[in-house]
Amino acid sequence: MNLLTNERFLISIFLYLVFKLFFSICYPIELDEAISYFWSRNDLSTLINLIRADIHPPLTYLIHKLFDINRTEFGVRWFYYLVSIFSIFFLKKLSEEVLNDSEKRYFWIIVLFSSFLMLRTTVARMHAITFFLSVSCSYFFIKIFKFYNKNDFFYFFLFSLFFPLNFYPSVSFIFFLYVFLIYFHRKSPFFNYFLKYFIIFIFFTFLVFFIFYPYGTKSHMSFSISTGFIFPYSIFSFLYGEEIINWYKLKNYSFYIIIFSFFIFLVFIFMWNGFKKIKSEEILRIYLYSNVFSLFSIFFLSLFIPKLLYSPKYLIHLYPLFLLMLSKGIAESDKYIRKAFLGVYLIWNFYSIYLMIFKNQENWKWASEIISEHRNSDEYVFVEYLEPFCFYYNCDNKVIDFRNAHRYNNYNKVWIIYTHFFRVKLEYNFLKNFNNIFSVKKGNIRIFYYKK
Repeated sequence: MNLLTNERFLISIFLYLVFKLFFSICYPIELDEAISYFWSRNDLSTLINLIRADIHPPLTYLIHKLFDINRTEFGVRWFYYLVSIFSIFFLKKLSEEVLNDSEKRYFWIIVLFSSFLMLRTTVARMHAITFFLSVSCSYFFIKIFKFYNKNDFFYFFLFSLFFPLNFYPSVSFIFFLYVFLIYFHRKSPFFNYFLKYFIIFIFFTFLVFFIFYPYGTKSHMSFSISTGFIFPYSIFSFLYGEEIINWYKLKNYSFYIIIFSFFIFLVFIFMWNGFKKIKSEEILRIYLYSNVFSLFSIFFLSLFIPKLLYSPKYLIHLYPLFLLMLSKGIAESDKYIRKAFLGVYLIWNFYSIYLMIFKNQENWKWASEIISEHRNSDEYVFVEYLEPFCFYYNCDNKVIDFRNAHRYNNYNKVWIIYTHFFRVKLEYNFLKNFNNIFSVKKGNIRIFYYKK
């Protein structure tokens, strides 16, 4: 099947990009996106100082600085939407390089209907860039092994320089691609050439790390990394997203653990079949081993730097391997099991995307509309997450981060906005002189109106 001339494929990609545009416009701004947007409004020297205090490298914030158009969802996401188009292009090139016609079919079903990819390649953060870089470098890595071309290695090297600028955990991915590329060319005439550029990459990475990494930063963790639970949870999230079943539900409800275990078992069967097929192909076997080394290095480092494995999105650089293993495994499975699995996959992900758009658990646009409709100008608004609220609401000097609420003594009426992460009764007692006269909830966001 030649995807370039396949009309149905091209129509599918077009419809996917149209829907992705709709999703980019309708999905509410997240906390990290709003923080990135407001940070980028500073002058360059202030922005650099903010980046040095953050745990992430500078590329995301510089993209916001240079390319944000306005304070709308698509105004801050349009560049990432463009990046996702290039990701589709390299996914096509990658699939044509290593998959047969049957495997391509399942590869694209997983890609085009993935709620995880839809979300992570839309949100204006580093993970969309990481996905593009990992797909493109995977393609060039495999191309170089098949037949060395100087242009292929140039692009491989060029894209590799963006890994340390974009997201620290993904550096392990490109590092081991270099290591395996050099090792398996140790007797070729290209060995010194590859080694020279690898040394340049290492030097550049240490330079970025030295300039921007905030030494001594600590981070709260939801997972106990040493148990390794992040790995099966990430595989589940890669396939089904985190809208219907997430870490908090698994931690608190045994019913979700049963569903999770069943689907993980099924996915592992497919991935084991895919693993056996990949092992039989030399180039893909080398690619697999480089990813495995990357994964275990991240796991080891995360025992000392927990933020490295904070979420499945932090492992998105491994998604290309996941796609290849899964598509090969599905193609090898029994047709009835395959059909049942794909049916569940499509229904689950359609519902997940519906929840993200229409039942979003932290819709700060809705919160700003409630405050706009009911608040008087002399009333204080205390917000747990100030940035996403102010993205939609023109905040004045009476809209205040809740952590600073105790500094203000001259209020008689206040609005309180917080999510499920916030513990008012445990952390603050200054509301004991107030009476609640209005409250409303949507998803995880709660809005209260208090009066003395």
